[in-house]
Amino acid sequence: KATDVDLINETTEYMRNHPLKEQLTDAHFLQAIQNTTVYRELPLPRNERKRFHSFDVSLVICSYKRVYNLPNLLSRLADQDFKGTYGVLIWNNNIETVNEVSEICRPFADRLSLKLMHSTENFYCQIRTAMASLIRSDLILICDDDVLPGSNYISTFIDKYSQYGPEAVICARGHVFLPHELNENQPERFWSDYESMRFYDEREPDRKIHFVHADNCLIPKSIMKRALQYEMPHYDLILIDDYWLSYVFSEYLNVPIWKVKMDECLTITEDADDPDIALFHNPLVNEQRVNFYIYHMRKGWPASNSK
Repeated sequence: KATDVDLINETTEYMRNHPLKEQLTDAHFLQAIQNTTVYRELPLPRNERKRFHSFDVSLVICSYKRVYNLPNLLSRLADQDFKGTYGVLIWNNNIETVNEVSEICRPFADRLSLKLMHSTENFYCQIRTAMASLIRSDLILICDDDVLPGSNYISTFIDKYSQYGPEAVICARGHVFLPHELNENQPERFWSDYESMRFYDEREPDRKIHFVHADNCLIPKSIMKRALQYEMPHYDLILIDDYWLSYVFSEYLNVPIWKVKMDECLTITEDADDPDIALFHNPLVNEQRVNFYIYHMRKGWPASNSK
């Protein structure tokens, strides 16, 4: 047979065109292993590059009128001492600033894992709840555009979450409601006179509160998604989303809200209280704040208050 040239050629051609040939390569062997259920269920290494890689925490920023604050804010977020991974998502609520915001974000493409979204209308702070389905992490860290984070901003939030979590909401500022009865004739006095509440800012020691201010706030995604199962009584409460969420966290989910000391981790910009910019000065917001106060007082929240 070794001297039969025709047989050798015929055998060579047979082997060259045999269907089994493709299964005898390194590439086929590797692909066969990768397609097995055992291999697909193996955990990926932390540094494995994936199309939709995950993070330890996702920072959410809502931009509207304070576009001029974004360069400084992003520079500070790019200089964090946090050892884990984090992504940044900016939701631009102002269609008139699309080009400006895009140009601001462009230089940070190599310094941050940054995603930018533009909306054709102002969705106000409703984007905070919408982000729960967009982020790729177990933690949402909301940072408003009137905040200047220090280099230890993220790491401090994570450390405090490790201390008080995993079923906890962490924030830098918020309110405690004191025991009192609903003023049936002048309910607006609760939010105008401040007689039955106390505000605690980032300088105050750690303590539990009732009303989380979502300008600096860490919320586990699992808690946010559970909170979204409870419908707002009416859509106008979108204007006071953190007030509504505080009620749901406490009353329905029994989740503690911790205001933690953060004065060495952040500063608030001077325009935070600008009546022409700050949302809490908006008459529509004030109206919904009073309306919701009546609602939750009649529901008996907080429990220390009379129904």
